[in-house]
Amino acid sequence: MTQQSSTAFTVVGTGFKAGESVTATLYSDPVVLGTKLADSSGRVEFSWTMPAGIATGSHTVILKGAESGQISISLTYGGALSATGANPLTEPFLLAGFLALLLGSLSLSARSRRRD
Repeated sequence: MTQQSSTAFTVVGTGFKAGESVTATLYSDPVVLGTKLADSSGRVEFSWTMPAGIATGSHTVILKGAESGQISISLTYGGALSATGANPLTEPFLLAGFLALLLGSLSLSARSRRRD
């Protein structure tokens, strides 16, 4: 199982019969993610974006073949990432801190030049 982003996932299943119909279902609340045919080596891959309303936490994806059984894949969903950016309340303090560091380093630089 791979996670491309906060809501995009890919699972790969192997061991199915070539050309077998395989259905992927996401559990806690059953959500059918789709049905695909296994390739000539019995491999099938499902990629999806986590549906809205899915609770964060542990989930299971079941890949169920029409003939050869099923496999279970566990995943943890942390929810969609919220937009990032600076907090307007902290921006003035960040700027003041940066300026204090800059002025302090300039002051130290000037003092060391006077001593030389």
